[in-house]
Amino acid sequence: MNTIEEIEKYPPTRFYLLKQRYLDTSAIGCDSAIAHQKNTPPAAIFDISVPIIKSETDKEHFYSAVAWLALRYSTAVPPGLTEDATYDKLNILGQQWHEKFKYAKLDTLVNFQYLERAGLSAKALPYIRAAEHSSVYRSPGNTRLEPLILYPKYGPFAQRNDGKPVWLCLILVAGLGGFLLILQQTDLKPAEEMA
Repeated sequence: MNTIEEIEKYPPTRFYLLKQRYLDTSAIGCDSAIAHQKNTPPAAIFDISVPIIKSETDKEHFYSAVAWLALRYSTAVPPGLTEDATYDKLNILGQQWHEKFKYAKLDTLVNFQYLERAGLSAKALPYIRAAEHSSVYRSPGNTRLEPLILYPKYGPFAQRNDGKPVWLCLILVAGLGGFLLILQQTDLKPAEEMA
């Protein structure tokens, strides 16, 4: 695709190559949480959705974001804080991330190789909530009911299936080998003996 608006012209697919990449970092949405894991200090998780726009001029007026770039950041929270102090720290960190994004160099955010469409899964829910917190999603110009979430992928596009076809072939060959082995070991009797 040349621009993100072309995503609506074709049937949905899992992966997309995007040539022209424009983001509105002033309208990010953020969803945050504290993750507690055994034997590790708590971590603040920030799920961030950034509007992907068709051109730089979109920022100048109300627009409806066609899709959202999903980014996740985490940082350690000092252990031993009370619950209130932990959430105060989370709010401070969230504001810092928001400011960092406002002034981020776009080339650091758009250096992905391709995009993967998020399905309707639990993994996508924090990014959907984040997009819903954005001023763009809540603006009168928004005509989309559900945000389209896209994950950035940094590896080569040719390796997007992570070797899945190879594993599929190996499983089929092993299954065929097992079937042939069973046939070889089975003692088949001629039809005349059975009568």
